[in-house]
Amino acid sequence: MLFCGVVTKGNTGGSYAIKYSRPEHMTEAVMDDPLVNEVMAKVEIAPTLDPDEYVTANVDIIMEDGTDYFARCENVLGNIYHNPMSRQQILDKFYKNVEGKISRETADKVIDMVDHLEDLASINELTALLL
Repeated sequence: MLFCGVVTKGNTGGSYAIKYSRPEHMTEAVMDDPLVNEVMAKVEIAPTLDPDEYVTANVDIIMEDGTDYFARCENVLGNIYHNPMSRQQILDKFYKNVEGKISRETADKVIDMVDHLEDLASINELTALLL
């Protein structure tokens, strides 16, 4: 299953089609990929929601044969007021996003420091682990 989304390339909206959406996929190199550009050429971004639906998302995909696929998300996962993530979901997302950048041991230290932020003498202790 492809995940489609919108990113910014320069001053224009662009789209990307990837199997999993992770930070390393949102780069100029990915945006310049011929397959991604082929998908971008087929995407139209149109404002269709009322202003009070700012936490809502609609996706309407119309295939070449006319088949129409529509999905609506009333409250995106992570909206702290309407659809908050559990601690485990947040941790899983954090581990996925730092995978290959810092070790699991370092990631665990980061989590522990964030959990005890008020005990740090300086935030530099935390940021040093993330560099």
